[in-house]
Amino acid sequence: MVKRGQVTVFVIIGILILLVIGILLYFQFGLKEVFEESKVAVEAQPVKEIIDDCVEKVSLSGLELIGQQGGYIDIGVKDSLKLDTVNSVYWVDESGIVVPELKNMEKELEDYVEDNLEECADFSNLDIKVNSGNVDVDVAMSNKVSVKVTWPITVTKDASSYSFDKFLQDF
Repeated sequence: MVKRGQVTVFVIIGILILLVIGILLYFQFGLKEVFEESKVAVEAQPVKEIIDDCVEKVSLSGLELIGQQGGYIDIGVKDSLKLDTVNSVYWVDESGIVVPELKNMEKELEDYVEDNLEECADFSNLDIKVNSGNVDVDVAMSNKVSVKVTWPITVTKDASSYSFDKFLQDF
């Protein structure tokens, strides 16, 4: 009789532990916003491929500038040293060492991708009509760099129309 009671207590404790672990996992992973790339019809796939390539190229170009220019894409009036074809910003001024903040690098990369993505994406050689809206970019830098682009695209071919708007690149 005592053994049955002990087993019941252990079963209840086990269920409670599993419940607590499940709740913790839900709050850890379940509440984050899911940015899912748009699924695209076969007819619109060439447009999506062009945009994916441009998101990658423009993002890498911006990241390269950040690396070459001491954490900045737009140097502006900051003190810099000219090295061959690039300017590299000093991280030292009168107040001491001034390292660029991660959020500033994210913002500069967002602006860079927004400013250069449409210029990169050339759909003129495709036999379809492409309409696009405004580009919005969100960059997150941690162990990796995630570039999330929201760009409303409508592709029209013959009498069919296809819309999509989300593109994602991780580096």
